[in-house]
Amino acid sequence: MNNTTVNATQTPSVNPNNCNTIPCLFTTAELVVIAICSFAVILVAIVANTCTGIVLIASKNLRNISSISIISLTLADLLLSIFVAPFLIISVFFVNVWVFGAVMCKLYVFIQRVAVSAILLNLLVVSLERFLAVCFPFFLRMRQKLFLYAIILVWIVAVAMSTPDLFYMRLFMLKDGGEGCFSEQSVQSALFQSFHE
Repeated sequence: MNNTTVNATQTPSVNPNNCNTIPCLFTTAELVVIAICSFAVILVAIVANTCTGIVLIASKNLRNISSISIISLTLADLLLSIFVAPFLIISVFFVNVWVFGAVMCKLYVFIQRVAVSAILLNLLVVSLERFLAVCFPFFLRMRQKLFLYAIILVWIVAVAMSTPDLFYMRLFMLKDGGEGCFSEQSVQSALFQSFHE
């Protein structure tokens, strides 16, 4: 039986090249499986959200207050599925740097923040609408108008909260020669760059 001693200062290496990036932690076969599964999930999300939106818009029986919030959530999910998830998967799992350029860097983060903010704010508005429906059931007409304005306000607030990203996101040169997409004002950019030393 072989006994191996590891000093307290030594850290066991997962890979022989001491590579800290995600692409070299997996074999090529594992990366292919990750890619197939990831893009399958994205495809299902796009198809499901598109079908949901079409059904809710096309069916007159389903046009009500709840449909507005579901359509709004569907739109936010589509934004994430089309404009965020594919770029995230490619940049993290396959190239470990940002290869899509400065404009896409700004748009990627902007759309991500708009969509996530819209989803969270939509859920807040739906919760408030349900609360009003239970506590004040006789004010249906007023609630419907308020709910529609609230959904519009959700998107305005989501865009307003995310607009600074259009000005502060930029590409940074990493120490290993690649580029990273970070905010000029973020702690994350400093932390991420320290891992690429």
